[in-house]
Amino acid sequence: MTVNLINEILANPSIWILILGGFLAFLGGGLLRFFRQRGGPPAEPSKQPDIRIPEMKNHEDSMEKLRTRKFFEQGSYDSAIAQCYRESRRVLADALDISDELTPWEFYRSCLDNELFEAEEDLRTLTEAYEYAAFDPEPVTEEMAAKAMETAQVLVKKHE
Repeated sequence: MTVNLINEILANPSIWILILGGFLAFLGGGLLRFFRQRGGPPAEPSKQPDIRIPEMKNHEDSMEKLRTRKFFEQGSYDSAIAQCYRESRRVLADALDISDELTPWEFYRSCLDNELFEAEEDLRTLTEAYEYAAFDPEPVTEEMAAKAMETAQVLVKKHE
């Protein structure tokens, strides 16, 4: 009885159409999700005021600094802030002999413990910008990224 029922279902063309339609809908939904997660086309350049990228004067352009500029120029301000934070943190960690295994705020406190009081405001500004870029769902603005990059430059100049 069961075999006959299965044979009748498979012989019915309308069942095949339903199965094929369901499969195509499933496949289309998966492709739609894939392309949405991948992101859309690159954003058009903004018509906002021209903000200059801080120059890294008196320093060799390392790959990290070049990457930071590239992210900024492409409008990927979250990535630009994260990259300049990592570069600044690396320079400070080397200069002050601080572990790289710390959270951003543990690192901030370690810098202050190592008598980096004169740069407390810059360090706080950069740490807050990094936290915003890394964890806030709202995108970073061009102005915020430029400010973070300027702050990072000041910190690196003082301790490189």
